[in-house]
Amino acid sequence: MKTINIILTVFVVFNTYIFANDFTLYSDLKIGDEVNLIKSSSNTDDNNFYLYLFADANSCSLCISSVKEIYEEISSFHNLKVVLFMGGISNNNIVKIKKQYPSNWQIIPDEIFAYKSLYKVNQYPFYYILDRDGIILAMDKGGGELDIKNILRILKGAKNKGTNSSKNHYEELIKLDSNDDFIYANSRYLLYSTINENIYMFIPGAKVLLIYSNKGKLIETHKLPFENSISFYDPNWYEEPYSFMFVHNSYNNYREYLVYDIRSKMLTKLEIKLDTLNDTELLLHYRTYYSPKVNTIFTTHYTRKNLNLNKNFTPFIGMNISKNSLQSFGKLPEYYLQYKGSQFLYSTFLYDEHNKLLLTNINNDDNICFWNLENYTLSKQISLNNEKINIDIYNQDLISSDNSETKMNMFSKVNYCQNIYQLSTEVYALTLFKLNFIKNNINDYNYFYKIIIFNFEGVVIKVINLEKGIIPFFINDKFILSSKFENNLLSIFKYKLSIL
Repeated sequence: MKTINIILTVFVVFNTYIFANDFTLYSDLKIGDEVNLIKSSSNTDDNNFYLYLFADANSCSLCISSVKEIYEEISSFHNLKVVLFMGGISNNNIVKIKKQYPSNWQIIPDEIFAYKSLYKVNQYPFYYILDRDGIILAMDKGGGELDIKNILRILKGAKNKGTNSSKNHYEELIKLDSNDDFIYANSRYLLYSTINENIYMFIPGAKVLLIYSNKGKLIETHKLPFENSISFYDPNWYEEPYSFMFVHNSYNNYREYLVYDIRSKMLTKLEIKLDTLNDTELLLHYRTYYSPKVNTIFTTHYTRKNLNLNKNFTPFIGMNISKNSLQSFGKLPEYYLQYKGSQFLYSTFLYDEHNKLLLTNINNDDNICFWNLENYTLSKQISLNNEKINIDIYNQDLISSDNSETKMNMFSKVNYCQNIYQLSTEVYALTLFKLNFIKNNINDYNYFYKIIIFNFEGVVIKVINLEKGIIPFFINDKFILSSKFENNLLSIFKYKLSIL
């Protein structure tokens, strides 16, 4: 196996701007803190900066006027969006309030002072100036000492130093000098253990498992004992952090599900009844999800050919290992019924241990479905984008004989779902990506990932657009772990996450 040189660099960059006054009476937050921005999942605005103003009906009118003047001056130099949170005002009175402010301000009623509490504001009127990632660049009371000249200086510095880019919130943990085998490790072949905080990297070509500490030190190397192996996919924790389950394709078996125990270095095959899937046109997708809590493997049911699917087609399959049983369930989005898109049909899953429900999302669909596994019935469904403006639909049939240009056009339209993560009892993160083909080469492309953080009721809390080629593989309520493969270097990054 090729020698791997590890270059470990750890850094965190935060650009902050401090104004002289002490604002502890007005806010519990400080310069450099990150807050949630009020955005839709479409994330279509092109604002570079935000001004979040907090006031109520009793706020000093001259103080509010000073903020209006700041907005008028700054907006001529920068894309600035103003959001005004009006404390003690209900939806019924918001129309009258809006007439008092510029038409392009977003006015949000805060009748019970929930937003005031969320953004840690103690006293009105007060405002934050934020970058596009929600980082606080400046703050002041209404009518305070922060003048237009100072604000413009702050915004210019932020723009020049790149605080509007997510790269400034990354900590680089590992950098590996590697061969081409590592290109596979940056998407479906990385695991993180919350128990020991180690990173587990699988090399499919060499069939090797590398275990690193979260500081980049190589701890263990395992040669996986495969026989007649073609490929393997999607490791999931079976018993964290001691063993993992994954899909294996061999010359003897189309799909088999194996468990590798790190302690014994042994492979075990899971016995699953698959005799109901003997039809040559019906397949199990290699993308899988395993839940130890319900001891079940979930995957997608798809077809070998591009076909028009019908409303009776059930996309999901649950394979219960304890019962050695298989259950098909689920429903298709409409466009899979209208167009020949079955080759794009795969899904992602998450078992919510708190609510005892299975979450599912299908490629190119903005709906999250919640399933009751006792009878595999739909418990609820939420939409992450009511405007439907970031969901492309298939506008043509796609057949295997189509030329590469036609295929690239279709592949680049698809929103591919990757994973769903549970951040708290009722907050989740969905990762999606799109492909950008380079120089019209179907074998050369970049990934562009988006993370949508949402709650049980379907409210989108935060949308994060990652830089080109950065691929997330673990998310919790504190950070995102991601990777990037470029110029034969694989880097592992840690991204600070705030879901205030």
